[in-house]
Amino acid sequence: MDVKFFYQIATQLGVALQQAEYVEQVRSQSVQLAHMEEQQQILASVITKVRESLDLKEIFETTTLEIRRVLNADRVIVFRFYSETSYDGGEVVAEDVADDFLSTITAKVYDRCLGEQYVEKFRTTCGTI
Repeated sequence: MDVKFFYQIATQLGVALQQAEYVEQVRSQSVQLAHMEEQQQILASVITKVRESLDLKEIFETTTLEIRRVLNADRVIVFRFYSETSYDGGEVVAEDVADDFLSTITAKVYDRCLGEQYVEKFRTTCGTI
């Protein structure tokens, strides 16, 4: 009689564990869907704001702001390469940065490694510069 009782308890415990795993999977999927929905809303907002402006500076500022917010990053920049330097230099043309960090908006960068190491990788993955 004791064996049968323990068998019933074990069976019920197994069912309870399966249900708990299922509930956790559903919860995890709900969190993922909510995150994806938030990203879609932010993307739609950025697209709307970009369409409202033809000013490149405003478009970059809006984009960096929204991307930093989505990624919860400390900084997002738009960097423009100088083509006349074989892409060895460039400057930060837009930035959104957290309050605790110094801005790099006036930063000018000259480093031959930029052109040598990264431009070709960019071209092969994203197209021409």
